[in-house]
Amino acid sequence: MQLFGSKKLIGLDIGANCIKLIELSKSRKSITLEQIGLIETPDKSYVNGDILNIEEISSAVTELFAKHKVGKKGVGVALNGAQVVVKKISIPKIDEKLLAEQLKWEAEQYIPYELNEVNLDYNVLKYSDDPASMSILVVAALREAISKNLEMATMSGISLEAIDVTAFSLFNAFDANYDYSETDRIVIFNIGAQLTNFVVIENKEIVFCRDIPVGGQSYTQEIENALGIGYEEAEALKISASNGEEVPEEVISTITMAHDFFCEEINSTIEFFLNSTESSGFTSSYVTGGGLKVFGLYEKMVKNYKVKRLDPFLKIELNAKSVNASSVHKLSDFSAVAVGLAIGMGRK
Repeated sequence: MQLFGSKKLIGLDIGANCIKLIELSKSRKSITLEQIGLIETPDKSYVNGDILNIEEISSAVTELFAKHKVGKKGVGVALNGAQVVVKKISIPKIDEKLLAEQLKWEAEQYIPYELNEVNLDYNVLKYSDDPASMSILVVAALREAISKNLEMATMSGISLEAIDVTAFSLFNAFDANYDYSETDRIVIFNIGAQLTNFVVIENKEIVFCRDIPVGGQSYTQEIENALGIGYEEAEALKISASNGEEVPEEVISTITMAHDFFCEEINSTIEFFLNSTESSGFTSSYVTGGGLKVFGLYEKMVKNYKVKRLDPFLKIELNAKSVNASSVHKLSDFSAVAVGLAIGMGRK
């Protein structure tokens, strides 16, 4: 599902901690990774999905494209956080030609914004619990967020051809790399710096998604509070612990306790989904995102949710002339959204 679109295999994922760039090429038989890059996001320029400093983000994006010599035409980006609302609704069956107009009335009940503040899109799901009804995934993207991304693109000199949603990009990355059936119910956790995307796939399409307000920075804040130190020092200690370096025991114990808080937030979302759909559980679970670098978090996710690490390059070939396999492996956890954006461009 895309709010805008054009066929080009470049994905640009702007996050609170770093900006990720992926360039793919597609033939009839395969998809190949041509370039992969990452640059640190300027401090406080991107918060909870919102571009706060367009000039600083644009400067970083320009530098990233120049460093990796990626073409600037046909780039896709994604929205998440409070900038986009994705809601599954059910309405009586009507002719799909009338659906767009009908949804304008329906959306007012479910979207926490005025309709003149958003762009609406939707996807009719394959199955509905009631034969007389149709289930629809409604997407409402803030026009202000769209405008900021377009302004960022203009300042960066890139041609922005697709504005997607992070959840759908995660679906694309999974769908292109894994074999599964319509009877499978799959959950994907994407742990970012400030948000964790929770995505449920059933009947080979997204049926539920939510952005949970916890991520890697949650751990930094816990260390900051526990030790009474500044944010930068707390972040450095968190990174040192995650790299296996020696840190005060209080840092390890704080991170370990923070795992429980993190999982409580995830448990609340899982419980909400299972109760609202009368579902019994998930066939399989996958996790990705830069937040996985936090000390012990992957092991905690495996223990609590039986997750596997999502590999966004599982079925993607590498161009040995332009990318290094070791570097790709190191950046794998950061790359799923950008890969999914690029794949989505190629499917149009």
